[in-house]
Amino acid sequence: PLVDPTTGDGGATYQPVSLHPTFDNTHPIMEFVSSLSSTSFSSGVQANAGTEVLAWWDDGGQGAQGSPLVGVKTLPGGQRLVGVSLFPVPDPSITGSVDLLWRNVVRWAGFAPSID
Repeated sequence: PLVDPTTGDGGATYQPVSLHPTFDNTHPIMEFVSSLSSTSFSSGVQANAGTEVLAWWDDGGQGAQGSPLVGVKTLPGGQRLVGVSLFPVPDPSITGSVDLLWRNVVRWAGFAPSID
């Protein structure tokens, strides 16, 4: 089975996009994230089966909200996977709560359940 949260066949869409106003701000990854936008390096993915999409781009892509921005999966052993459709380094074309989003992603994905 596919374990990746998202998949894409062509990479970024290179169009201006912003965080769709409907997102799960109760999930630790999206906590305190208030805005995100990109004029180039974003989008272009679809959620795989079993993915919980936490946030979307406002690009009119997959689903009513748009293309997935952040999707997560927790595997049976407790492993946490995160797919983020946003360039992961500082770039002037990306604005908003970018650093906070990536910090939250690393903290959430890095959590390891105890093994008894």
